[in-house]
Amino acid sequence: MRHLHYILLAMLLLGFTNIPISAQAPSAPTFQVYLPVIVRLTNANNLELTTATYLGGTGADSANAIDIANNGLIVMGGSLTGFSPTGATLVTLPGAGSGAVVRLSSDGRTALSITRIGNSVADLGLTSDDRIGVCGDFGVALLNADASATIWSAAIGAASRCAIGSDGTIAVLVSKTVSIYASDGSLIRSLTIADNPLDLTIDTAGSQVIVVGWRQITSTLQMPFIRAYGFDGTQRWTSYDYAAGTPNIGSADTRAEQIALGRDGKLYVSFSINGGTGVSVLARDPKNAALSAADRTVVTDKYTNPFNIGSVKMAWLGRFNLSNGQLEQGQSLLTRLTSNDRGNSISIRAIAADEQGRVVIAGDTACCIMDRDTRQVAFTTVGGYEIGEAYVLTLSADFRARTAWTVFTAPGTSAGSSPANGVALRGGKVAMAATLNQGTGATRGLITFKALQPTLGSATASDGYLAVWTGP
Repeated sequence: MRHLHYILLAMLLLGFTNIPISAQAPSAPTFQVYLPVIVRLTNANNLELTTATYLGGTGADSANAIDIANNGLIVMGGSLTGFSPTGATLVTLPGAGSGAVVRLSSDGRTALSITRIGNSVADLGLTSDDRIGVCGDFGVALLNADASATIWSAAIGAASRCAIGSDGTIAVLVSKTVSIYASDGSLIRSLTIADNPLDLTIDTAGSQVIVVGWRQITSTLQMPFIRAYGFDGTQRWTSYDYAAGTPNIGSADTRAEQIALGRDGKLYVSFSINGGTGVSVLARDPKNAALSAADRTVVTDKYTNPFNIGSVKMAWLGRFNLSNGQLEQGQSLLTRLTSNDRGNSISIRAIAADEQGRVVIAGDTACCIMDRDTRQVAFTTVGGYEIGEAYVLTLSADFRARTAWTVFTAPGTSAGSSPANGVALRGGKVAMAATLNQGTGATRGLITFKALQPTLGSATASDGYLAVWTGP
């Protein structure tokens, strides 16, 4: 939903209205001046875009990660086979294949450069001076701000996630190993993380890396963890991560899947729950399972109140203290079947938060987000439902208002199995990266608007997708 904005100088009318203004001059007749009033009406269900575009060639393409630079330029990473828009500077690094770092104008409508690196960029981020940290099948690298050259690189195996500190320090996850590199490329520390690490972030001011994941504590229960490690390798704190047999930890499999360090200095972590929050460890305090977390859990409506659910994969978002991992605020998130209002699945694949603590999340969803079929993107009503369609949701800092929640499916199509993989929030602007996957026999599409590439690069292979708007 977007806030309903009104410019009302006299009355709410569509178009122009003449308003008389009377004045009286000494010894002069009364006169009237008629001024036009321009009234701008917006749809509360509409997400107004700066741009939405496909990014891809004739091969299989993906858009996996995104960030916004100090000057507003958009930096996106993925695998873009044959994508070479007119006017963009092409840089090919040694050994590069289809992996790409794309720099776009601040409105997202112009590709400034494409840097080929490896076969796929899995993750990226920016330093305080906009150097670009990237990771993927090639390992990890730090590029200069215009992505024209490599400052340093390390071929450490295929990396799934990486986090870039403001000073250029990079933490990268390869399987179960976290490696921490200084801004000059020297290795600070390597850590082996037990169990199943899924994501990480870096706090250079506190000289720590925070890792999230899950572990199988019994044959029937999965337990999430958030673990902070100093650059010296010592574990500083842990949240949740309870041992088998601990009272009050619930019976629902729960995993910590994504983590981000917000621009407000807080940790944001997303979880998946196979079942409801009430039977998950997330109903309890992350430091003491004897304590309830109800006093820090925000419930606003049936999409944040997990009732009438079965064995579905719902989501949960938490804000945590960076220094000790204590929960400050949390919220459940689920969808609802239109037939019987039963709870349904949704996943969070990316998180970002601004200096005020406003949050944007993105991922893929089953039926159905709130008011799904009346949602509009760039004043275009979204198309038909299919499981696994990309969505974005933005939240106020207190988690009590959703300022946007929409899917991007084009009219006359569906867009299943096509997740949003990356999201960025900076300076009042949101950018989202997604991958449209064409299934066998499916006609899938996403809404485009003032697009760099308005049509699919391939009717049968996957395409990258970018959307940019003013937010949150």
